[in-house]
Amino acid sequence: MATAKKISQLTAVVTPAGTDVLAAKQGSTTKKLTVAQLLTLQGSGQPFGIQFFIAAGEDATFILDQFASFAYTIVTAVAKTVSGTITMEVNIDDTEVTGIDAMAITSSESTDTASGQNSVAAGATVDLIFTANSDAVGLSVKLNCTRD
Repeated sequence: MATAKKISQLTAVVTPAGTDVLAAKQGSTTKKLTVAQLLTLQGSGQPFGIQFFIAAGEDATFILDQFASFAYTIVTAVAKTVSGTITMEVNIDDTEVTGIDAMAITSSESTDTASGQNSVAAGATVDLIFTANSDAVGLSVKLNCTRD
């Protein structure tokens, strides 16, 4: 049986392998989970959002996610202005996200659903392209996504 060491006795950083087992004991019950299982639970399928706000709309391109840290899928875009109107498209590496390629944004909150070309690979760039600005003020955009 291996001898347990106190944290203060460890002299090297050890990176666990996917097959290593982590165990937790509560009373007389021991629960075990491999590192690979833990990493799978960590993110796949988890929803998250990316929020964007500008005080005054303008015809311009804004980088929302440069060199994405992990793969994910854009599901919907939710947007509104305080006043005025503007049109938005979402691009992934210069490819339009189908369904969010001509979103008309007004002072009434609206939601557009991505229907294709909406997978973001790790390392990709996501842009928001705004056109047809008509005095848009207080522009708020949120992309709802799921981690792949």
